[in-house]
Amino acid sequence: HVRDEGKRDGVPIVLIHGSLESLQVWDGWVKALGDRFRLISVDLPGHGLTGAWPRDEYTIEAYTDFVEVLADELHLDRFVLAGHSMGGAVAWSFAATRPDRVAYLILVDSSGYPRPDGTAPLSLQLARTPGLGDMGIYFKPESMMRRTLLEVYADPAMVTPERVRRYADLQRFPGNRSATLDRLRTQEPLDPTPLKRLRVPTLILWGVQDRWVPAADAFRFQDDIQGAKLALFEKAGHN
Repeated sequence: HVRDEGKRDGVPIVLIHGSLESLQVWDGWVKALGDRFRLISVDLPGHGLTGAWPRDEYTIEAYTDFVEVLADELHLDRFVLAGHSMGGAVAWSFAATRPDRVAYLILVDSSGYPRPDGTAPLSLQLARTPGLGDMGIYFKPESMMRRTLLEVYADPAMVTPERVRRYADLQRFPGNRSATLDRLRTQEPLDPTPLKRLRVPTLILWGVQDRWVPAADAFRFQDDIQGAKLALFEKAGHN
């Protein structure tokens, strides 16, 4: 499921969402930038309206390959790549392995570094618990989704019934919950070493009130990526 919107000329911007999201997370960007840029947003396999992937693999490496297939299909030789959260990890992994195709890189509250204490997030721990994770994909996720959105938005007013319902409905789209479980169970800690080799102009955007990925990681990205610029948003959370 792909949306190709905005101005048709110039370098396009490809937008990659985070782990529980869909391409709608970029609606605000499209509204603000569509008169100046071509914006291509996509539901990654196992998310939104794309559904399950015949390849049945939901790792960062697999998603990186998916971005290449998407770019080839749309005849994009060179483009700006923006990624949020897990999508940020996909974006910088793509830029590290295909630097000739990325004109600029934008990382929004991106994944990239293991937790200092070595513990896995609660969702990952639950998914890897025998039996419990399997049962979880059959639950109606409205209440769970509301709790999740209250964690990722600094402003509770953003957690509207409409937004909760949309997230929950898309989680229930055929194949998505099973794909989410597979992704959580196969997810390995990222190796940030390639970041030090990146020579792609990079902008890092971060919400200071991010409860999922600490703002300290924004400065680590800035230190590791040569020439990277950082913008912090005091009133924003992870989303």
